[in-house]
Amino acid sequence: MVVERNSGTITCDPTTFQPTSSVSDVAGAAGAKQRLGGTSNSYSTSNLTLSNGQSTDFWMIGPAGYSATTTGRLTIAEDSDDLSVTTGSDPGGGEGDGGGATSGDYGLKISNSGGDQIFGTGVKGNTVILTDTRPALADDASETFTLPIAAADNTATKVAIVIIDLYAGGTGFNWPQWDITRNGNQFTVKNEAGVSRPYRYIAIRI
Repeated sequence: MVVERNSGTITCDPTTFQPTSSVSDVAGAAGAKQRLGGTSNSYSTSNLTLSNGQSTDFWMIGPAGYSATTTGRLTIAEDSDDLSVTTGSDPGGGEGDGGGATSGDYGLKISNSGGDQIFGTGVKGNTVILTDTRPALADDASETFTLPIAAADNTATKVAIVIIDLYAGGTGFNWPQWDITRNGNQFTVKNEAGVSRPYRYIAIRI
């Protein structure tokens, strides 16, 4: 683990004062280094001489193991500040080649500006598993499609079948009326609107 911080702009009083900036490892061999902020210079343990308006980039290495802390120190003139990085406890070795861990939630969690979770633990991402745009289907006619899933998964709680009516008009007016039935890993779409209507179906894993 590598931690990088910028100490910010240095304001000297008087402005002609040029303080010395230095780094040190306070605990746990932090590997503290520094460089003149905003430059392409390499990080080093060497001291810097700062001028008014300059800044310092501070760099250190965190712990390599569990339940450990490393601390690095940045000193500018007579003022110093410490940065510590601490790792969590060992989650346990478990059994088998896969290792083990304590119970808990892992992975990516996304929240909106209000702090509400919108994706992550316990939230599944819907996946389109079959879709197509179909030409006009005659009144009272039907078409059957096969899903790339097991028959036992073709239920309303696991797969949603969405019909998008693409009828562009014609003589008179007819409400779209689509009937969907499931059989094994297939589903059948039937047009009961009274006129031929093109459509698009989308099968979504939910």
